[in-house]
Amino acid sequence: MTTYYLGMAKSSLNLKGAKSQKLELDLLRLIYLIKTKEKERIVGFLMVYDEAIKARCLLWIKKYEALDLIDNNLLFIDTFYKSDEKSATIEFVKILEEEKANNKKAITGNNPEAAMANKGRKIIEKALHQFMAKIIGIPQKVNAIDEDQIEFDISWDGYYTHPNPPETH
Repeated sequence: MTTYYLGMAKSSLNLKGAKSQKLELDLLRLIYLIKTKEKERIVGFLMVYDEAIKARCLLWIKKYEALDLIDNNLLFIDTFYKSDEKSATIEFVKILEEEKANNKKAITGNNPEAAMANKGRKIIEKALHQFMAKIIGIPQKVNAIDEDQIEFDISWDGYYTHPNPPETH
């Protein structure tokens, strides 16, 4: 049986507007896959910005009766923001704010090329890969496909497979 390690990285700094609904839907997709795939073993990972967003995710996990996934090491959630790594977090926020300003300029200035938000996404995806590799117990980027891997009709930010997986911690 192949094990799929599937991860999503969410770079939003808050859950204002439609961000909350989008994150809930992505989390629900992950829960659904873990619970319904019978011929594959799915282990899900979610990287969010901070403890407040993680707490909201845990409420949704409880709402969808999926706390057992965490208890059984099938669903892992971590935060990018770490209180002991404030300088890295401040730099990340600066990058996201700069990208937000560039997006606004692109919209108002009719310059779609300026609306690129790849730096912040890449930073949080790297944190996701490090987190996944730590939990799975394999070197970072072994059997990894970083960019837009489609599996189960979803584009994943972190994707690993293993035909005979090690036990997750």
